[in-house]
Amino acid sequence: MRRWILGFSIGWICTPLLAQLSAMPKANRQPVLTWDHGSLAVVENLGLSARIGSREQGGFYKTFSLRRDSLGMTIAFDCITEVRLIDKKFYYGSYYIPSHGPWEDHEIEIGATPGQWGFPMRLFQSYEPDLYLGINVESGFTKDGEASCFSWWKRGDKGTLRLESLIEVTFNGHPAMVPFKKDGKPVFALGNKNLPGLFPLLDDPIRVPGAFVLVSLKSGIVWVIKDGATRPSRTLNLNRLGDAFVGGVHPFPNVILGIQPLPNGHLLVAKRSESATNESYKHFDIEPQASDAHADERGEKEQRGALILFPEIEWVEVDPLPGEVMKAELDLVGNAPGFLKSKQDADRFSFGFDPDGKLVCPWVAPKPERPEPERMGNAPSAASAKQP
Repeated sequence: MRRWILGFSIGWICTPLLAQLSAMPKANRQPVLTWDHGSLAVVENLGLSARIGSREQGGFYKTFSLRRDSLGMTIAFDCITEVRLIDKKFYYGSYYIPSHGPWEDHEIEIGATPGQWGFPMRLFQSYEPDLYLGINVESGFTKDGEASCFSWWKRGDKGTLRLESLIEVTFNGHPAMVPFKKDGKPVFALGNKNLPGLFPLLDDPIRVPGAFVLVSLKSGIVWVIKDGATRPSRTLNLNRLGDAFVGGVHPFPNVILGIQPLPNGHLLVAKRSESATNESYKHFDIEPQASDAHADERGEKEQRGALILFPEIEWVEVDPLPGEVMKAELDLVGNAPGFLKSKQDADRFSFGFDPDGKLVCPWVAPKPERPEPERMGNAPSAASAKQP
């Protein structure tokens, strides 16, 4: 529902955009976790609320809610960053949590130069001064005839944010997103139709020390982008799927069920096994097969007239910068589920961590709280945001 509302709100930018957003594959949002010097920030409820906690504080001790007109929030370096759409203009706001001061709102320049288009759904602070990572996995960014869902945005002297460069996201040398052109001019970006097995992408990148990780939930491919780099330093295929899968020859269910950062900067991944993915596509959208009284015990279920397999869950730990993949330690995932019984189990699968670093699966997000001005600082009105 939130994406439909967003598409309706920005329909003035490009008439075909709403249709394009509707056609893109949808992915269930997992909580967005960021570790920073022992503190854990969790953004949840489709980006509407957030919590901050630490072992020293005995759990979660601060909560925040999204401001009016905001599209999404991120938290890093004790600062909340929001993207807002006000009167057909985009702004980003910063709120420094320790100071409890006012919000700082500045304009995001959209289409500042010819051949450039795209707005960030969310902005993430990098370790580079005044440099932000922008992500939009639905309608992307275009610049100089190229397209991507990842981009770098630079903060100017007066606080205005401007698109600096796109980040190349490719599979086997082919771009994940391509520009959609009208009258020969790029209008917006969309997923490469020759690589349908890459989509859906995870809505938010995962922050690890010095880099961001973009995730293809469908194929199990992850791209590691170091701060300020315009191309990935490493691309990992966690299930080693063949090109035919990514190219759409074989339909198959999502490889990655969930992925989150660990306090040590590694990633914990819950995924289907390679054999499970290979076996699933053989039974995907084929003729109905005879029912089996023991089907549920084996994790098999009749779905859309086809026998779909929902087998074991593999838990692996990934050190993203060197690209090392290892089996997750038992003390980390000992109480985690090891098997799926239905498509519904897979669709609802999610996990996260508490401030002690303990795995929480399934993840249950609390209901969003009403904004509290004293907690969030002075939230400027639309009128004040127009003149930061």
